[in-house]
Amino acid sequence: MNKVKVVADEFGSVIRVSQNNPDYGFVRVEQDAIEVSNGWVRRKVRSSIVPGLVSDLKAIGWKANQLLEGKITVKESVEPIMESNPDFGVKRAGQDGPVCLFEDQAIYRRTYYTMDVNDTDTFIQHTNVDEIRESNAQRSSIVQVSKPAKAAKVSASNDEIEIPVNADVEESTDVAFDF
Repeated sequence: MNKVKVVADEFGSVIRVSQNNPDYGFVRVEQDAIEVSNGWVRRKVRSSIVPGLVSDLKAIGWKANQLLEGKITVKESVEPIMESNPDFGVKRAGQDGPVCLFEDQAIYRRTYYTMDVNDTDTFIQHTNVDEIRESNAQRSSIVQVSKPAKAAKVSASNDEIEIPVNADVEESTDVAFDF
């Protein structure tokens, strides 16, 4: 199992202070993880936040890139994470895909850092498979990314001109699997 790494922000700060209340903040952590779902192995970078009082987070003294014992676990549930914001933590099939449902209830996904290496992930298999397949099919037929044209320099009578190479090649980046 890979260790969990403390991640600094773009300014090198490990502790991020809440904009709503400067007494509270969080530290972001990451871990390389292997997930096996329906027989497919996927390597993922998991991330989580460790919230707390800024004074407590400072007292811990975590440094950027410090390796911590423990792991990051995924917990899925049909209970909203935040009653005040029912969209927070909703699991989607892709960034802009449909909400993953278990029967008629939205699935919520959250990650946690824990020092308990025996803690396990809790996944809920979505039941709106047909809706997700249809969405994936629509996106893959619409989304086509053009490959940037490469230019080759050719000398002709001491004049250099650029000729596009593979300018008409289109490549799809959408790959769908049933998970």
